[in-house]
Amino acid sequence: IADLAQNLVGDNAQVLGIMKTGEDPHVYDVRPRDAQMIANADVVLMNGLHLESTLEHIIENNAEDAVIARLAVDDRIKTLGSESTEGAPDPHCWFNVEYFKVYTERARDALIAADPDNTEAYKKRAADYLAELDALHAYVIEQLDTIPQDQRVIVTSHDAFQYFGKRYGVEVLAVIGISTEQQPR
Repeated sequence: IADLAQNLVGDNAQVLGIMKTGEDPHVYDVRPRDAQMIANADVVLMNGLHLESTLEHIIENNAEDAVIARLAVDDRIKTLGSESTEGAPDPHCWFNVEYFKVYTERARDALIAADPDNTEAYKKRAADYLAELDALHAYVIEQLDTIPQDQRVIVTSHDAFQYFGKRYGVEVLAVIGISTEQQPR
């Protein structure tokens, strides 16, 4: 999400990601600086669907004047549940490129709401980014078309690829559920 934000803001704003590359949002340990970063933010972009569950109360208590956008919470995104989480929504929507386009539009709109003076810049960068996502979507389909349908299987430790599998016709088999806190099945 920080990378998406950076692509949209360019030089118009500073982007600070709370979670660093490689950190697991399912088990993230909140740090004291997180509340201060959120309190100073004009925009808070988050996935939603309980992915950032350890940060939700920090965001709600500290982002008083910020525009908060839960990027995966949109009627255009049909969330999947998980047997392993008793029907809780699977938060990994971004693995369907078409859904990540929704993230992009929602992030663009949040930036415009917080900084209307740069509306045209945000719209232009979002349009460019959406074109890149269209190309990625076409590339994924093209590459998967080279694999016979009955051989399209992903075996993974963490059940994070159901949106990818459903959209692109790939069977996904996972050892653990949608949260890395879960035990193997």
